[in-house]
Amino acid sequence: MNSDHGHLTSDIAVRKAEHIDLVLNADVEFRRSTGLDGFEFVHEALPELALKEIDSTTELFGRALRAPVLVSGMTGGTPLAGQINERIARAVAAAGLGMGVGSQRISFERPELIETFQVRRFAPHALLIANLGAVQLNCGVTPDDCRRLVESIEADALASRLNPLQEVTQPGGDTDFRASSPRLPRSAARWDCR
Repeated sequence: MNSDHGHLTSDIAVRKAEHIDLVLNADVEFRRSTGLDGFEFVHEALPELALKEIDSTTELFGRALRAPVLVSGMTGGTPLAGQINERIARAVAAAGLGMGVGSQRISFERPELIETFQVRRFAPHALLIANLGAVQLNCGVTPDDCRRLVESIEADALASRLNPLQEVTQPGGDTDFRASSPRLPRSAARWDCR
């Protein structure tokens, strides 16, 4: 892949390792409500249905899912991240769900780390989604680069992350968000993700 994409730094791999360490060793539990506590289900003692007749399956990007659940945007870019992605892929495959890898931005600078995102062999039939921040389109990433990211992990689609707060607060983040809105649809229109 082309490595001329703005100010990519060698600190990305270090930052990815720090993210994993933070999750493993710090108190990162979400403290605010998800909003689900605003819903209360009415108990139905006689539901007049059979559980085996309830179908939660769906299809997305040509892949069957047992339920509309996606384990998404997790990690990649370090050997430990590759192991985590393998475990997630195996679990997703066993459960019949979908998976999205973490940001693949590092793949432009360090192509040898692409293998940490390559989980298709562990989940051959699962929905797999590649991942790149939308701001990368402002840093020289082309639609062809996006297509290559998807192909490099045999993904079914590409998620374009919208995360300006994270980019602004992390060392080495990309912070030029101008013209992102028109670039996204123009970029997606240039290649077919199925």
